[in-house]
Amino acid sequence: MNWNQQRTNEAPNPVAGNPNIAKVYLTGVYVRLSVEDGGLGKESESLLHQEQFLMRYLEQHPELILTKIYRDNGETGTKFDRPGFSMMMDDLRHGAINCILVKDLSRFGRDYVQTGEYIEKIFPFMGTRFISVLEDFDNIRPNARDTLMVNLKNLMNEAYAKDKSKRICSAFDAKRANGEFNVKYAPYGYLLSGDKKHPYVINPETADVVREIFNLRQQRMPVRAIARLLDEKGYLTPRQYAIKVGIRKKPMPENHWTSVAVYRILENPAYLGHMVVHKTEARLYQGIKKRKVDKKDQLFVPNVNEAIITQEQFDSVQGVKKVSKRSSKKQKAKTENLFRGFLYCAECGRPLYAEKSKLANGKEMRYYHCPTYRDHHEKYCSHKAGMREDKIKTVVLEFIKSQARLAGEIERRANSASLFHLEGLNGRSRKDTIHDLEAALDREEYLLKDAFECYVLGSLSESDYLFSKAKREKQMESLRAQLKKAKKNEGKGILEMVKSSSYVQILKSLTRARTVTREMCEALLERIDIDKDHNLKITVKYRDEFADLLQKIGDLEAEIHDVG
Repeated sequence: MNWNQQRTNEAPNPVAGNPNIAKVYLTGVYVRLSVEDGGLGKESESLLHQEQFLMRYLEQHPELILTKIYRDNGETGTKFDRPGFSMMMDDLRHGAINCILVKDLSRFGRDYVQTGEYIEKIFPFMGTRFISVLEDFDNIRPNARDTLMVNLKNLMNEAYAKDKSKRICSAFDAKRANGEFNVKYAPYGYLLSGDKKHPYVINPETADVVREIFNLRQQRMPVRAIARLLDEKGYLTPRQYAIKVGIRKKPMPENHWTSVAVYRILENPAYLGHMVVHKTEARLYQGIKKRKVDKKDQLFVPNVNEAIITQEQFDSVQGVKKVSKRSSKKQKAKTENLFRGFLYCAECGRPLYAEKSKLANGKEMRYYHCPTYRDHHEKYCSHKAGMREDKIKTVVLEFIKSQARLAGEIERRANSASLFHLEGLNGRSRKDTIHDLEAALDREEYLLKDAFECYVLGSLSESDYLFSKAKREKQMESLRAQLKKAKKNEGKGILEMVKSSSYVQILKSLTRARTVTREMCEALLERIDIDKDHNLKITVKYRDEFADLLQKIGDLEAEIHDVG
């Protein structure tokens, strides 16, 4: 259901027909689900539930006109730098909304101090109405500020988020000390047993596949050949099998065996019956969802489950791996490539690898190939032919030169706009005027804040504060209008932004570049996607910065045109 469309179209009618409604509020609905609420498994249902709850509230309050719904999925409540929340605050500052509606205060935030700052200071100062339904809190009510329940609920929310990680970690530590393991998934080849002290039992359906992988590798079969053979035999990958038996529901893009999947099995000590736990940790209070734990800090517990392979098999395979690594290091030294880490197959998304081949004239040339086609041919990817490095260099070099010309054009336009403002519009007198207006605006803002603080501390009555607030806001509105009229020159600031941009300066220096270097790639490029027809899609690191600069310059040029 398109709630935005429904409410925008329907709400004004009852408002217009109800003389008891004195003011209409442009309302932003805010919903959030975070890691503190138990993970991401039922996010969509929970968010939908919050939205439906708040829609019913809106239907009962026609003075609240739904403008937009702001969502934060999987974002912690202990910090306020959330995408949806930031977008809502931007809209609030620009006047797109003047009312915020939440289901309860925990959805808004779990930090007591910051939540209190928003509710008791920031929102009143901005003239924003704030409603938390379950607490029956509405900041336009006369007694809202003195509502003790609000403060208590805020405090409880903060304490909850602060202590949750400690309680979870303590519980896990206690279970481990007792020989109990809390695991959600079993490795490929095992099933969950239901016994916390011995959580895995051998899965007869997949354990034989694991044994075959180890046997083939023990015979020194290359890993990619093993992956190809597994596909030919029709064995489901670990991810495919998990979806088939209902362990995982979300479809995975990987629909065939890869070298990476085979390596994961060959390197996993779980197949010896061992447990490795505490691989990740969460710090909810610090806003950190999950992070990897260093191997030295992980917990290794031997002989917990029944083994699928022997120690001799495992050691033998690791020995093959060491030999393979030595040879691959030698090969890598010979085929170290310019675009390592930047080239991807546009069809399957996997990174391309480099190989050297000799041309007819005896010269060595590096080619880039798709590993999916190498391992499985056209079954999973049609990117058959490798692409020569010199061809890629030619395209990339021309692209970088075009970007260098763009950087020069950005600086030229910024400089032109700045000079027009400084010289053509009598910039010095305007500068003095702007300075005076900004100083006056700062003073009014200071006096308004001071009046609010006096009101909060009780040294200024509510009526006196409201009178002062209205007076200051009217004066500030007038000053802003004058400042907008007088402030003809944003060009200088934009020019400084352009000149301080490292990407602009780097690119300008490359106007006459004769070749592509590794340093150029690392400084400028994010990735290069190559399709089967050898077309390149180049993504650069600075695309957002350049888009922002061009937007600002365009706005300034439009202003110049309007003034002229």
